[in-house]
Amino acid sequence: MSTIPTESRIFADRYCREARRLEAFHAGRLSPGAKTWREAMTALFARLGKIRSPVKQATVVNKAAAYLSSVKSEDCAHMLISQYSASRAATLYFAAFNASKHPLVGVEEEGIGIRQHLIRCDRNGRCDLICDVDLAYVSKHAIGRLHERECELTRDNATVALSIIGALGYLTKANEKHITGEICLRLSSSVLVVGSLKHSLQHLEDGREVNGTFYDVRTVLPADEVGNPALLEQGDIATRVTMSWLTDRPADSRGLADEIPFLPRREDDYALRAATVFADEAPRVDDDNP
Repeated sequence: MSTIPTESRIFADRYCREARRLEAFHAGRLSPGAKTWREAMTALFARLGKIRSPVKQATVVNKAAAYLSSVKSEDCAHMLISQYSASRAATLYFAAFNASKHPLVGVEEEGIGIRQHLIRCDRNGRCDLICDVDLAYVSKHAIGRLHERECELTRDNATVALSIIGALGYLTKANEKHITGEICLRLSSSVLVVGSLKHSLQHLEDGREVNGTFYDVRTVLPADEVGNPALLEQGDIATRVTMSWLTDRPADSRGLADEIPFLPRREDDYALRAATVFADEAPRVDDDNP
């Protein structure tokens, strides 16, 4: 395997640093004093708990949604999944990018985590928060390979690529067909993203268990050097399905991932070999996301 060029390693390092900066910036705009997406969403939820009026609760959530919708593409570190706005009820559901270690304990690498956040309130004054649930993870190695193999890659283009990867993670998260499968994604005619699903449970701070399955992107390959046509076929279909969802946002997206052909996950998967809490067998527990 060839060494990643120096300029591509620098690009990956800079992208992760910029992700940290943007997380702190936007978190502080959502909730003054917050430095992370989790802190911002937790503070918003605490604020809702102090408000008795459903109208005022909805105003708070709608204001946060309006802010995220207004962010310019060059400053973007998130993607909206869905939003509902009414005078007495509101929902904000989005995925955010943050520089982090791999979600599985024991995998000592850095990259970009793509995690979903949902906050909602209803007309009866009930509120709910589901925060920091894994959708996808893109290793710094994969970001470097993307820069190496995608001509003239910019930060904005890399963010678009991460959004597509996050969307595929969202679509495959609850799909049993691919739970132990390899997943490829054709980002362009020249590159193929290669990864697999990792299945585990995540524990929220309130004790609830949620599905912690995520799309684990390991590398990016030159498409014209991929010898297995099944990988390219899967990548093409996964891209078509994902872009269809991003464009149309159907209310029911549960069956979309079924259109993607199944491929078995590699037996020598690095993350599974390195993990001390194994995906597919045990819940995910670590200091940042108990």
